[in-house]
Amino acid sequence: MSGKPIFARLKTGLLKPKVKIPGGDIAGRVEAVGKNVGQFQPGDEVFGELDSFGYGAFAEYVCAPVEALALKPGNVSF
Repeated sequence: MSGKPIFARLKTGLLKPKVKIPGGDIAGRVEAVGKNVGQFQPGDEVFGELDSFGYGAFAEYVCAPVEALALKPGNVSF
């Protein structure tokens, strides 16, 4: 997870990563939702990207804002 081009290093961190947990794309099943979430239920298959929300997708569990997620189409695999 490193790069040589200086322009890429300026965005992601010159000497060390700006973001402690890298990764932007997520996909999986919803484990739990907040009380104000109406569009997703536990068990729903979802996908999304966290680039605009601070990254952090290289993890077993991810807490993501509703705006970052969409329901995964049934004919698409994880």
